[in-house]
Amino acid sequence: MTFLDEIQQQPNALQTVTDAYFGSRQRQKEVAHILRSTSAQRFIFTGMGSSLFASHIAVHYLQLHGIAAWVIEANELRHFYQPLLDKETILVAVSQSGESEEVVQLCAEVQQRVAALIVLSNQPGSRLARFGNTQLWLEAGEEKMTASKTYTNTIAVLLFLASIILHDEQDVFANLHVQLTRSVEVMRQTITEFASLRERLVQELDPRPFLPVIGSGASYATTLQAECIIEETCKSFSAHYTTGQYIHGPIELIDERFAAIVLDFNTQTRDEVDRLMKSIGAFGGKVLWITNRRPDPQSKSIPLHISYPDDEITSPLIEIIPIELLVDALGRARNLQPGVLTRVVK
Repeated sequence: MTFLDEIQQQPNALQTVTDAYFGSRQRQKEVAHILRSTSAQRFIFTGMGSSLFASHIAVHYLQLHGIAAWVIEANELRHFYQPLLDKETILVAVSQSGESEEVVQLCAEVQQRVAALIVLSNQPGSRLARFGNTQLWLEAGEEKMTASKTYTNTIAVLLFLASIILHDEQDVFANLHVQLTRSVEVMRQTITEFASLRERLVQELDPRPFLPVIGSGASYATTLQAECIIEETCKSFSAHYTTGQYIHGPIELIDERFAAIVLDFNTQTRDEVDRLMKSIGAFGGKVLWITNRRPDPQSKSIPLHISYPDDEITSPLIEIIPIELLVDALGRARNLQPGVLTRVVK
């Protein structure tokens, strides 16, 4: 099994988890019962690594609807912010392996203190599975490499949970179901179409010693995940930025050796994205522009167009795919074993 194999399994894994949650009235009722059994209106999502990154999307979605929700790294939450965990708070703990020490220890210490504990994991037999008022399984199958299908399946399950939290929004659940189903097919198309760009992208980006990722809103989660897999898979330095934050310091890094990945699925930040790409080009840098907009022929960027509606909440499911394929290609070009973890324990 290779990293590329697991990337190619993502569409089927997403279809499986979408059917399991959005096609099951029983699962909806079970989660709704847990949520309605308490008057708590505050939600804290926690995890480590990819599990934490995926949580940003659900929290962003809930905040857009006026829900008091935050994402806090499990280790920081355990050591510094436990006073936030009380009977007015529902804690959502995410660990794909179910064995992340920070998450397991936190849940052991606070399960009785919070209004409810909801656990997400890909491993029903894990230590984390012993905790929680309810457990939501990721249905991703076995994964040995850098997180890919467990990451996108985590996003899907967290969006399912968010849709149940937003119980007064009658069309939220149905709309998410439609978008997730559409995402499965777009994933497949993106994997197929990437082959035509592979050689050019490796040629343009392989010599670059530093590859930051820039995106805002729900795409901020993608910047975090992309930074992680670039470092794990390509053994290259990366960093994550919002479109606004990038001009406050990091813009000084740009010269002819510079390249960045810019995510552009959010209509609210498109003017910022345009200005940012012009600045990078003006200073001699390269941009891999991942977007659902039709590329400007005059642009100096390397456009990667994906036909997808303007739906920023589910777009992270799609925009991570070309990045995964890119880092796999870069790793192979550098004679590495992409996705093989020698120090990180899954």
